Amino acid sequence: VWDCFDSEWGRLFSQMKAFIDKTGQGIIPAVPVEGLDRSVCHWASIQRLKYRKGTLAANREKLLREAGFEMSHVTDRWELRFKRVVTAVKEGGKEWWNSIKDG
Repeated sequence: VWDCFDSEWGRLFSQMKAFIDKTGQGIIPAVPVEGLDRSVCHWASIQRLKYRKGTLAANREKLLREAGFEMSHVTDRWELRFKRVVTAVKEGGKEWWNSIKDG
C-alpha cells in the first residue's frame, strides 16, 4: 500500500542527504541556509524530537545515522558558523569570511 507520508519522508531525507554530501556537515539547522529548504529544516527538527521521545522508527534512525545526520541539534547559529570557519581554515580557504557573513 502506497503511503504519502513515507514518500514525503523519503523526499525530505534525499534532500537532507544531498545537503550533507555537498557540505560534509550533518548538522541540519532549524532555519534555512543556502542549499537547504525550510521544509527540510522543519523535518529534521521533527526527526530529532521523535528521537528524543523514543518514537523514531529504528529503520529511519539507522538511515539518518548512516547518512551522517547528527541527532543532537545545534540551535545556536554561532556554533554552525564557527564550524564553517573551522572547515574553511582546515581546507586553506581564503574566502571564509564571505561564507560566514552570507550564511
